[in-house]
Amino acid sequence: MKILMIMTSNFHQSGITNVVLNYYHSLIENYDCEVDFVVPNKIDEKFIKNNRLENAHFFVMPRKMRILCTPLYIRKLKKIIKIGQYDVVHAHGSSSLLFFELYSAKLAGVKVRIAHSHSVKTEHPFFHKLLTKPFMKVYTKAIACSVEAGNWLFKNNNFEIITNGFDIRRFKYDENFRNKIRDKYSIKDNEVLLGHVGLFNETKNQIFLVKILDNLCKKNKNYKLLLVGDGILKENVIKYVDEKGLKDKVIFFGTTNKPEDVYSAMDIFLLPSKFEGLGIVAVEAQISGLPCIISNSVPHIVAINKNVKFLNIENSDISLWCDNIEKIDKDDLRENNDISFYKEYDIDNCHSKLYKIYVEELKK
Repeated sequence: MKILMIMTSNFHQSGITNVVLNYYHSLIENYDCEVDFVVPNKIDEKFIKNNRLENAHFFVMPRKMRILCTPLYIRKLKKIIKIGQYDVVHAHGSSSLLFFELYSAKLAGVKVRIAHSHSVKTEHPFFHKLLTKPFMKVYTKAIACSVEAGNWLFKNNNFEIITNGFDIRRFKYDENFRNKIRDKYSIKDNEVLLGHVGLFNETKNQIFLVKILDNLCKKNKNYKLLLVGDGILKENVIKYVDEKGLKDKVIFFGTTNKPEDVYSAMDIFLLPSKFEGLGIVAVEAQISGLPCIISNSVPHIVAINKNVKFLNIENSDISLWCDNIEKIDKDDLRENNDISFYKEYDIDNCHSKLYKIYVEELKK
């Protein structure tokens, strides 16, 4: 089976990319599948090597072409699909602009055209509204990572939910990794390490975390903040940390291929996102046994255990976040966390669902 995965957001170290990479490896390792990618950005050799993508073909189609040069974009994409003779075109995105990719696939004669919703918002609301009706006519199967993401993109039409699958065993708490990272960054046993994983952008709302830390440190100096990730607003956050005099309290960890290690180092996980299609990092954190405080804008389906609190993210709510953080006992045993509760997110379960969809759609 030949599958073309189309990414409409940059293919780099991010949540959606990690989900797609998990499916890629599962499909080629467990089934007779060949998977290629259409991506909007050039992929460097280091990323390909680190993520074991040497056997995949990459076709770069810049995002700006979708709107500024739509006829050319569709022609080029149709040609790629036709030459590749793909059985399935699986397009990942968060708006009805997926029409362009799926219409190209339809013109190329592809029988199975999948629209996969990963979020609940778009950067292009005007075009999203304009293309909603034609979009609904070009896909043959609708998939979403959550009810919220499905309702956002597919409205009242049917869709199937496949949660963002990953190897849940990787994220079980590890005392050795905890000690290694805390020693590296000189984090004392009596210090509480708040943690966050995500791109530095408006959506992930890292500035809110710095405000929380600033508030906490006015009463108790034993708090530190670990920020994992990279992105366009990272320098803004660094500058804000300096302005608040918190340089020795915030650790900018950068990107990592092993987020499971940093979860083990944390004491409390915070996710103040302005919106999320799912918020898979919250599930990863729970598997590691972390208490989590999460924005009310994140789908509540991510709360697998009782150690999760949802709060609003207005500036007036910062004191409430601080109060809840201060109530958490960081010395609760994490080794006893039963990961069988998280099997819904196990990649073995999720990739079998996805492959079954491919097979059933091809039989129609």
